[in-house]
Amino acid sequence: MVPDAPAARPGALPLWPCSRVFRWQDNLLECVMACYGRWGAEGFIRQFLEVYPQELAGDVEAAQMPLTADFVLRGEPDRAQYKLAIEQLLSLANGIPMALVYRSVSRPVIALTGTWAPVSDLSRIEIYGPSVAPPIGRAESGSLARFAQILGDWIGRIVIIEASGAPSEVSWQCRHIRTGTREQGDQCRDADLVCKRVVEQTGLVRIDKTAEVTQLFVEPSCSHQV
Repeated sequence: MVPDAPAARPGALPLWPCSRVFRWQDNLLECVMACYGRWGAEGFIRQFLEVYPQELAGDVEAAQMPLTADFVLRGEPDRAQYKLAIEQLLSLANGIPMALVYRSVSRPVIALTGTWAPVSDLSRIEIYGPSVAPPIGRAESGSLARFAQILGDWIGRIVIIEASGAPSEVSWQCRHIRTGTREQGDQCRDADLVCKRVVEQTGLVRIDKTAEVTQLFVEPSCSHQV
């Protein structure tokens, strides 16, 4: 368990991580990630299962319960092993056996559809709101499904892309103001503004509809319910 953090200024990040992720390999223990603030199982779900907040359902608050324990990786765990370990952390944090269950469900989504027709000089998709702002982190690349996932995380909505003629891989960059009011910051992640910018760059059309998507449900395990 992690010892209590030293006192810090009000509003500042703790001086000591609440949780750390270690990798044990070749008889060496290496810290690969340190987690500060209110870090719950939701963070591990995102990191190791690649499931983002808009893809969680059920008792989401249980996944947000703060964890003050370390996480040790041995060898190269697969997705099933990560899931089992996170279920154990969830159970410890909530005091009852918890489970993570994938289900296909109908949900409201933002669909970007049509023919991929990007602007002529498009090298990467810029994710921003009212106007181009400074970049957040490095530019990333991946599949269209991965881009939709990142875009959905940015705006807090489920996004799907149904485009013809699209490349197998795209690049993107998230952008956000560094100074300004809370309202101005919120506009950088406003779903309508951000999707408008993506549509302008890709030539796709936005449609709001209900679609079948896979969500990860956080819930008490069947053994506890019985």
